[in-house]
Amino acid sequence: MRRVQCAYGIDAIQALLMAIEGIKVALDKSGKQFSWAGGEPGTGLTRLIPIAFGSGFAKQLEDLVEREVQKVAQNAQAGGSTGMRP
Repeated sequence: MRRVQCAYGIDAIQALLMAIEGIKVALDKSGKQFSWAGGEPGTGLTRLIPIAFGSGFAKQLEDLVEREVQKVAQNAQAGGSTGMRP
């Protein structure tokens, strides 16, 4: 049985982001395997950086993600492993 769900926000952008986050959670909870055509398994939808704990905390998380992306990119450019799971 399908269930209609709604996402709300203070504006259209926030509502869209909340809807995408809800879709990711629903797909992850479904226990089914998803992938984009020819891609790795996964929904392709990433977690959003929460802002509910303040902009300082969100900035810390953004910086952490950026540092990790840079490490993986530099390692890949050097011919090494990305450290990503196959």
